[in-house]
Amino acid sequence: MIADMRQPTESRTGLGPRMGEALIMTAFGIAVAVPAVLGYNFLNRANRVILASLDGFAYDLHANLTTGARLPANEKGVVAPMRPRSG
Repeated sequence: MIADMRQPTESRTGLGPRMGEALIMTAFGIAVAVPAVLGYNFLNRANRVILASLDGFAYDLHANLTTGARLPANEKGVVAPMRPRSG
């Protein structure tokens, strides 16, 4: 491209299509990258939520195994966590 810029104006007709092609490829790249980033962020958040839930379970299990205390259940039979969970 730099060599084409050094040429007189009449020979620069070959530069336009190549620059247009580069712009079109850039648009395609952005069109592919944006959904990929959104999908990655969605899966990353879902993974963090699952890991937080497993962390709470591991804490409760460890507390039960080390103290031997049973976890209290509410009227529906659901066991309440030993510690409040954030978020």
